[in-house]
Amino acid sequence: MSQAILTSSHHPRETISRFPVFVFWIALQIIALVVARCDVQLTANPAHLTRQWSAEILLLAQIGVSSLLFYDLLGSLRASVLAFALAFPLTQISAAGEGWAASLRCSIILLLWLAGLAAWRAALPMPRLLTAALSFWTWGSVILWYLVAEVSISAPLTRVLSYSSPLLVALRRDEAFAFCFFAIFAGAGLIALGISRRACRRPDALHVRP
Repeated sequence: MSQAILTSSHHPRETISRFPVFVFWIALQIIALVVARCDVQLTANPAHLTRQWSAEILLLAQIGVSSLLFYDLLGSLRASVLAFALAFPLTQISAAGEGWAASLRCSIILLLWLAGLAAWRAALPMPRLLTAALSFWTWGSVILWYLVAEVSISAPLTRVLSYSSPLLVALRRDEAFAFCFFAIFAGAGLIALGISRRACRRPDALHVRP
């Protein structure tokens, strides 16, 4: 009982301490949205403008930023729901010119990604190691893919990296593969969380037995 009271008394303090993280989370998305809605030329082709990819650009920013901030951003179920709720309207704005299909696709991918991050955070309470691993997976895989593709070291390796990087998968037009990829990530996190909770309860059960 006392432990529950102590835990509940920490909620206001945790909310206040996470406030700058949420401000940063929203601010970076707004910056990405402004850049995406401007007619910035992406390639040598003048017809390739950021406005045509505004939903994808915002989704990349959301995935990339959350991979760095998730340990402070998704500290509880309430915080995770709030993080998605703050990002959802911006996703709708970014996809306004691409139709409801793009809006639905980006929203589902973001929901699965944040759910997976929250589950892995709760399952593995190792802030530095988990943040480093997920950051390397999210950002390092893109950098490695670019270097391999630029140097033309190995076409199969380039293909494998393009199918295993969260940022690159989010850009794929194959919705079925993208949904499966992020659903597997979220499902694996929930399984790891269940195993972790069960392992934590097992010693307590042994102590209770006469």
